[in-house]
Amino acid sequence: EVYSMQSSNGSFIGYIPFAEDHNGNHTDVWSLAARSDGRVLAGGSFTVTDEPNAQYYAGLILFTASPFARFNTFKPILGNQATVKSLAVQSDTRILAAGSFYRVNGTPHSGLARLDTTGTLDGSFMPGAYDFTAVCVRPDGKIAAYQSGLGLYNPDGSFITNVDAWSVNSLISQSDDKVLAGMAGAPGVMRYNSNMSEDTAFSA
Repeated sequence: EVYSMQSSNGSFIGYIPFAEDHNGNHTDVWSLAARSDGRVLAGGSFTVTDEPNAQYYAGLILFTASPFARFNTFKPILGNQATVKSLAVQSDTRILAAGSFYRVNGTPHSGLARLDTTGTLDGSFMPGAYDFTAVCVRPDGKIAAYQSGLGLYNPDGSFITNVDAWSVNSLISQSDDKVLAGMAGAPGVMRYNSNMSEDTAFSA
């Protein structure tokens, strides 16, 4: 499979191939995030080929935009079960990666991880659990993430609260710290107040 990128004016920048592995498995891209330095993060389930017959599985990769090329040394989340489903970039440029994975840089760490710009794990950020599907950062620095419910965490990863929600695939924060959640099935989109109670005045 080949993924391409266009600049803000629509002009073509470049492309990079992701080959099938030896078993015919394909690359899946779940999320993209742009860093302030112009580099692009891609979360998913990747089969990456650095050299002929040298393939590995990765959940998170990093690109340059111009020239468009992958950083071969950026490999924080590896393994054939590693999938990053959602990405968020904090105001301090650190990265939040949510998904299904058990290790980061070889260290046991599952579900939701915070990395610096080099891909180094923040070991103090330990929200726990496995198989997060969505994450976002609010303007107040608190983190909303979905696992089996919609949780709110302090910037250090400590738990604040959790509310019932179903099949959340995407999260985005508003400037007032309210959170929009995109869901599979009805009602499709819900909005939560800054204390994570449902915003009953919102109708999608």
